[in-house]
Amino acid sequence: MTRLVGRLFSAGFAFRDLCPDDKRGVYAVITDDGRQRYADARGTYSEVLSAALNTAGTTPELAGTVQALRSAR
Repeated sequence: MTRLVGRLFSAGFAFRDLCPDDKRGVYAVITDDGRQRYADARGTYSEVLSAALNTAGTTPELAGTVQALRSAR
């Protein structure tokens, strides 16, 4: 997780902010650029995930799990 957040900071998609209640705590806060990047990527992510679930759902051993994942939305 630390590396992922570090990459978000480096790319300008997030910044560090101190917790107001506990000065030891640090939040990772998404920037406007980060929100836009997320919005742009969300459609592609959904398409790829759906295709993977469609493929996995054709396997009898995985069909129940795929059904459960789809209904968990």
